[in-house]
Amino acid sequence: MNWYGHKRLRERGKDMANSCLHILSKKEYTATRCQDGILLFWPIEGSMHFQQFMKERILSDELYIVNNMDVFSISDNGITLEVYISSDWFTELGYSFFNYHYTSDLIQSKNEIKELVAQLTLNFLDNDVDKEQDIINKIVHILANEAIIDKKIAEDQYMYDYYGELKDELNYIYNHIEERLTLKDISNKLYVSKSNLSTQFHLLLGMGFKKYIDTLKISKSIEMLLTTTKTISQISETLGFSNVSTYSRQFKNYLSVTPNAYRAMKKYDKYNGCSDDDVSEHLKSRVQSLICSKMPTNELDNYDEIVIDQYPISNVSTFYSVVQINSIDEIKMLFLQGIHKKIGYEGSKIIFCIMPNLCQYKNSFSQEEMNDIIKIIIEYRLHVAFSIDKIEQIYELNQLFTYQYENLKIMNKCSVSDYNVQFIFNLNEKSIREIYRNILKIQNIELEYKIGLDISCMFNDTAQFKSLASQIKRLKFDYLYIDNARLKSPYLLDNEEGLLLKNILQFKHLIDDLKQFDFSSENLIFLNLYNHQLLNNNEIDLSNSAPLLFQAISKLKKHFKGYGLNVFSNPKVFNAVHLFDENGFKTTFGLIFNHLSWMTNQNQIEQRFYNIIENADQYYLYLYDWRVIESESNESDFKDVDIWINFEDEALIDEYICVIAKVDDEGGNINHMISQNLRHKYVWSTPFLMRVEENFRPYMHIMEHDFKKGPLKIRMKYNAVYLVEIYKKDKINKRRSTT
Repeated sequence: MNWYGHKRLRERGKDMANSCLHILSKKEYTATRCQDGILLFWPIEGSMHFQQFMKERILSDELYIVNNMDVFSISDNGITLEVYISSDWFTELGYSFFNYHYTSDLIQSKNEIKELVAQLTLNFLDNDVDKEQDIINKIVHILANEAIIDKKIAEDQYMYDYYGELKDELNYIYNHIEERLTLKDISNKLYVSKSNLSTQFHLLLGMGFKKYIDTLKISKSIEMLLTTTKTISQISETLGFSNVSTYSRQFKNYLSVTPNAYRAMKKYDKYNGCSDDDVSEHLKSRVQSLICSKMPTNELDNYDEIVIDQYPISNVSTFYSVVQINSIDEIKMLFLQGIHKKIGYEGSKIIFCIMPNLCQYKNSFSQEEMNDIIKIIIEYRLHVAFSIDKIEQIYELNQLFTYQYENLKIMNKCSVSDYNVQFIFNLNEKSIREIYRNILKIQNIELEYKIGLDISCMFNDTAQFKSLASQIKRLKFDYLYIDNARLKSPYLLDNEEGLLLKNILQFKHLIDDLKQFDFSSENLIFLNLYNHQLLNNNEIDLSNSAPLLFQAISKLKKHFKGYGLNVFSNPKVFNAVHLFDENGFKTTFGLIFNHLSWMTNQNQIEQRFYNIIENADQYYLYLYDWRVIESESNESDFKDVDIWINFEDEALIDEYICVIAKVDDEGGNINHMISQNLRHKYVWSTPFLMRVEENFRPYMHIMEHDFKKGPLKIRMKYNAVYLVEIYKKDKINKRRSTT
């Protein structure tokens, strides 16, 4: 709604018109831009189908923030409360509004805000706005302290998370807003047709190209009007308007006042969100009833509640964890010293990938050692992948495996050939034709095998990609690999100042190429997941943050069928996530790896900050701190948050044995056993490392909880993960009697 529409509201009633609170009851609202301040939405009845730029989401009884300069629309709506808070509210309280973006995901005091908005609404319905300033000030204090992300950091995620198919066009406009931008200019710069570009804006954003440009320039000009002493002429020139008159005319066209008038305008007179022309008495009564039902009546309403049996279970596809073995020493430690026994278990889908070619290491082993390695692979039914550069290596492996397999059969140590051997060819070393000839030559070998292909080089040469994509799909390789370490520009390494997790898994052109050639049906595996450090804290990295690890793997699953990690830290080669640091101490990743690998392959309920898995014996909940995922910082002032776990079905509300394991900065963390400085100071012996590992476990608490007396309470700490097992009735005794 423009300024004229808001003036009509003021004519009907000064108090209500000047309120920051608006009640939205229409089904849909056309695309508009929040041009100054933020909009806070709270759907209180039904759900709101919301589009922000091109990102769509469905909101139901949750707070959501639209930022300054964001384009948004509503396609379906029940009843939603909207609070418009102009930038003035922040600056008058001493906060630097325009330096930040605001996200509701970071807010710890969501229920406090809901209480304030509820009170604001009740006052509004009573035509009483005397206390509104105090209420809005309280909301602003919470948002300014809990919801902020540095603007430069947040903008890095926008192009990918919100811009969608128009990311190149919208990003170009944003970065060249100081220029005179026309449809012709942008179509020429980005090699798209004018008509197609114009159509895309209308179809995808619900807003024409010109309106998009105009409102963005006006929004940028508002920041200058309110934060600088620049003249109207200077602002006009800075933002690429043809002249001052054009700027003033367009400003007034969209906001119904001149730039100078806006500069002098009081905060209560501003508005640029959605609004209904009328709030009927029936609607007022309905809203009042809804608000009363939403107001907290007991302690539980003040916290997040997880209802175990409330959501449908999602089916998952197989997702592989590829353990990358990079050296002779690692091969020996894994297979000859028994470390493989600690990595993965049934249902965890582990591939042990020996990265060097066979010719690089075969002379480093005695025949006895080689035989022992092959025996272990067969006996423990491991899935092992070998990098192949010569077909003779396959013949040699075939001989070794078949010989040991027959020996084990004779000794009754093996009856079924269910180990898995994989041969990986590299397109950078062999042509697709030569690889195909090799595959034909080995068709009759005794060894059961699968074929993998490393296609990393294709992403460094788009022309090659186009010519080979169809051939690769026709040959139907069992696995396709993209090695991040072999890409010319490994993802993210060119920009470490952005919000890392938000940006880390967008992969830039990588995903675009994959979509273009439709590799969605292939077992595509991304090797060498980069181990970045958290912002503002050089001591904490991805390998030591359980919430970030979980989110990273969850995002990877959207595009790939597996990912690669290192056994040991090896930053000199490539800084990939790893299970053990350079001194041999297990990382947080190493501690929870088996849990993660198993869990990603289970059918489960997936929600914002938790996953639920149900099997015959138990309910398994994986809870993680969402705040570190949004901020990726090590803020020490994050308060603990109480989470409540309950059942909806009364038949399930009973007494259960509960096992709660916790990994956070206070427990289940190697830093609390031996400091980082001390770990780096000495060379530690293997027996000592094994002793440390025996005692390195998540903090665990076993208890009995009666859900008839109330929900199970978990106090969520910052950067924490909780593994909660709730055992079904009589399953503990049954399990004990069979073990």
